[in-house]
Amino acid sequence: MQSDSEDPPDSCAPEDDTHDTHDTSDTGLTTAEAKTRLLAALAPTPALATRTAWTATRLTLLFATLTAAILQLATGVHTLTRTYGRQHRGAAQTAESVLLLGTFVAGILVERRDAWLAQLEVCGREHAAREMLERWDGRYAAEGVQTRRDGVWRPVPVLLLAAGDVVRASDGVPADVCVQPAQGRPTLAVVTRTPLEQVVGCLRARPKARSLVGGQTARVLRWCAFGVLPALLLAALLGSVLALTLVRRRGQSSGASAGMEVVGGALASVLLPAAGACALWPAYWRLACTLCSARALALFDALRRSTTEYEDTADIDEFDVEALPPTKDVHVGARSVLRRLLALWRSAGCRYLARSARLAETLGCVTVICCVDREGTLAEHVPVAEQAVVPADEAYDVVDLDESARAARDPVWRARMPALRAVALACALRPPADPWTDARRLPRALGLAADDLAAYAVCSRAKASLQGVAGSVALTCVRQNAGAPQVFADGAVAPVLAACLDYFDGCVICPLDDERMAALHALHQNALLQDLRCVAFAYRPGDDLDAARSGVYISPLSPDDLLPPVPADSPLPRYLTRASRERRALAAAAAAGAMRPLILLGLVTFAHEPKVDVCDVIEDLSVAGIRFVYFSPTPGRQSKAFAERLGLETDWNTCILLSSPPPAAAAAAEASAAAGYVEDHDIKARLPRGIDSIRPHLEQVDDIPLQISLFAEAAPPATREMVRIFQENGDIVCCIAGALGDANALTFAAADLAVAVEPRPHLLHAPFDEPPATAAAGASASAATVDNVAAALTCMSCPLFLHHDTSLYTLLQVVSEARRLLAALQLAATLLCATAVAASLVNLIACLCLLPPALEGAWLLWTIWVAAPTLAAALLFAPPDDAIMSTMPLKNHAHVADLPRFALYAAVRAAPPVALTAAVYATAARAMLPGLWHTNWLTLTHTQQASLWAAQSLAAAAFIFHVACVSATMMHRTRMTAEYLPFRNRVWVAAFVAVVAVSFAAAGLVLGLAGAEVGRIPWYSYVLALPAPVVLLPLQDLCKMHDRKRWTRLQKLAKLEFNTKLGLHSPL
Repeated sequence: MQSDSEDPPDSCAPEDDTHDTHDTSDTGLTTAEAKTRLLAALAPTPALATRTAWTATRLTLLFATLTAAILQLATGVHTLTRTYGRQHRGAAQTAESVLLLGTFVAGILVERRDAWLAQLEVCGREHAAREMLERWDGRYAAEGVQTRRDGVWRPVPVLLLAAGDVVRASDGVPADVCVQPAQGRPTLAVVTRTPLEQVVGCLRARPKARSLVGGQTARVLRWCAFGVLPALLLAALLGSVLALTLVRRRGQSSGASAGMEVVGGALASVLLPAAGACALWPAYWRLACTLCSARALALFDALRRSTTEYEDTADIDEFDVEALPPTKDVHVGARSVLRRLLALWRSAGCRYLARSARLAETLGCVTVICCVDREGTLAEHVPVAEQAVVPADEAYDVVDLDESARAARDPVWRARMPALRAVALACALRPPADPWTDARRLPRALGLAADDLAAYAVCSRAKASLQGVAGSVALTCVRQNAGAPQVFADGAVAPVLAACLDYFDGCVICPLDDERMAALHALHQNALLQDLRCVAFAYRPGDDLDAARSGVYISPLSPDDLLPPVPADSPLPRYLTRASRERRALAAAAAAGAMRPLILLGLVTFAHEPKVDVCDVIEDLSVAGIRFVYFSPTPGRQSKAFAERLGLETDWNTCILLSSPPPAAAAAAEASAAAGYVEDHDIKARLPRGIDSIRPHLEQVDDIPLQISLFAEAAPPATREMVRIFQENGDIVCCIAGALGDANALTFAAADLAVAVEPRPHLLHAPFDEPPATAAAGASASAATVDNVAAALTCMSCPLFLHHDTSLYTLLQVVSEARRLLAALQLAATLLCATAVAASLVNLIACLCLLPPALEGAWLLWTIWVAAPTLAAALLFAPPDDAIMSTMPLKNHAHVADLPRFALYAAVRAAPPVALTAAVYATAARAMLPGLWHTNWLTLTHTQQASLWAAQSLAAAAFIFHVACVSATMMHRTRMTAEYLPFRNRVWVAAFVAVVAVSFAAAGLVLGLAGAEVGRIPWYSYVLALPAPVVLLPLQDLCKMHDRKRWTRLQKLAKLEFNTKLGLHSPL
């Protein structure tokens, strides 16, 4: 925000610096030339080359997949060609191996396609921004870097600057713009590199978003690849060697034949579940992530369209700091989610960057939300009147405008009503399109209606300034009921006070002496320190403005020629003393057209008020374990003043300055740091100063920089570096900023997730949304305004866009939904991994018992590829957890640190299904094939093969039924099954019925083909299969109960670490 000591964009300036003044030298670029260079920076990239990261874990699992497929194929071919009699399992093994290899190749292609589409998303953003730039109408906005375009000084947004542009170095050039001084013109600079090139380069080189779930999955897969899988293979190898020894002793088969069948078949049966998982589960994972993103985006769009307000329910205590954030009850239909899922899966739409940003995974793991803007993002786009200051007998009186409801009872209001009405009238007569302040509160508070203003007719408006005094004054000449003219003045405090000799106290006009002037000047300086903007109001009667003049009034004499010296201890600057003002008045009276004396009416202070729900959102973020961080470009005291309005902590050690200390103060700062203090204005605290000292402080002192919520004097490069520091320490950072911020594009690219906010109401449409449907043909190709073009360039790396009036609770509710989906996705992945390991264990037990595989290849592939994924996908539709937003999120480091404990849980929970399935298979095979342990099962007859297949089918049906029952306990990680009933999830109920019914029907069909042999199956084989829930559910809940104790303890510790800030609120 620009202080009132600076000229607003429409203020007076020397004639050669106005926006429309031509110059014969240093004309810079034309708009067409700049547009051509900007389009060159967005030139399409060449053909994309997708590369897959082949880690050691990935290579191991792929090798296991290929090994299983080759062993299965070799065993099948050998069985068909070399074994005695026709063994039907040979054809089945051959077909299964071919199918496995086909899915293996398809899975790789799906993964490469996903990586290719992720890159196409980024290219699509660039293409959309290029189209927007091509449709630019060539007009410019009111704010930007003063640039010479078409021989005219124009305000140009930073991202629309091009190499060769001439800018004003005296006005300050953003740090991200590369310039060099213009030859012979020290006040000018030439842009040497198009800033858009840097943004596009960062966007193209941006690594794929880091994923907490991806890190956890990689840790588990690494453990499975290098721990579980080798152990299973070693045990299977020992069992197969034992079986091979037995076969050789029988002498019923040659050594080579038996070795291929027994050893190859046993190893293939143990590897096949892992091979099937590695072949197709990566595609399932990407489909599940896409579904989660589609669900989150459908909810986000529904919340943006909703017009209802966020309100707490009736049972929520407004003083409860642990209360959950309010939500909107919006309906997101399955058809809407499916439509978005198909759109995301089929093509690389650039609207949301769902793939490249890993939208659902990042949203669900956010630990830090940082904001780098104030106007239009956290606060209203213009400051609002907060207090009115009117001169009085005791220097001045201050009236709080936000308490106007008690005006009738306030004696200050009643005593100062005439003076306040004069200030209110001056506020109401201000220029209608003032971009800096909103002064409508005072006229509303005093009941100044439109009818009261109808008697005043505006004759003319002009600008005025005083030489040597910073700031400008707006002059408005009005007539009341065709009476004598009056001139109302408003603007920066310094020139208005310098032009005033008297003040109006509501009754009479009194002289403005030095004592009262000193009090007003002190109030003004204190307001600046409190991050307030002051506007002074004055008037003079019986005067008119010369409409023929340019509207610029400049004092003709230098203040050095007019002002006498003042004492060194004077509280007033020289130009505000009474003698100086009187001399200036005499000089102004002698010079026609100069700024003549005014009568002071009062001052109005303006403050940036937080937007609706912002303070509540910040408070609720801490409940959710998400730290809110505000990067303020202003000095420490001003930053703290605004942070206090937001509800942030502003005590000891709660603000770090990211700017480096000036060279003159470096020695003093070093000496203070050695003594344990770093002095900044009104605080003495041991804090790092400057972005370069943050990392050493974290390594050598404490983690205070990661715990505070306020950084002051934060330049854009320092802000981006601090974001990287957060990421290095395991935080997932979401950045919220304005869509038109000059330096926000690079900050968006540095964050894990970026959310752009419309800075002013109805200024922009979402930059990458589809154009609205209109009846007119070609409406989407209409000209684009400079604001929309700048927003498109700034938001190229932003997946989400919020309109100005959209509550930040929208983002919080989407984070809640993403957390729910991510928790369900983790449980689904756990179910799939446990299913694959359990299937391998079942076949390993059969191998160790010198039996054929319990789960035959077709049943394994059905279980791994269809049954278990269907049940796991149904977990994504589990009902929401009410306490999900009071759960502390994990940091993105030390993934699954307690892996042995989770492995123990998995072993205990998987033991009953494995044992029961093995028991069902053993009892059924023993009954249907008497003497199987003494029979060479490499040369079974047709009847024996049918009986073996029936036993394997019964075991497979029992295993799938057990897996389905276990999935019923995985609706929630820690809640008991009775607390979180699975029947509330209708999708899971349908999946359970479908999977179990199809599996039982297929097993029944196979049992029917076995004929009379089925009657030999003992009754206890069915008992072992069907009443499994009686054994499974209590054991599952027992593990969850133990996990909940540990999880609750870890949550309490995480909340304690989050809320306890050792070193904060301390003077040392």
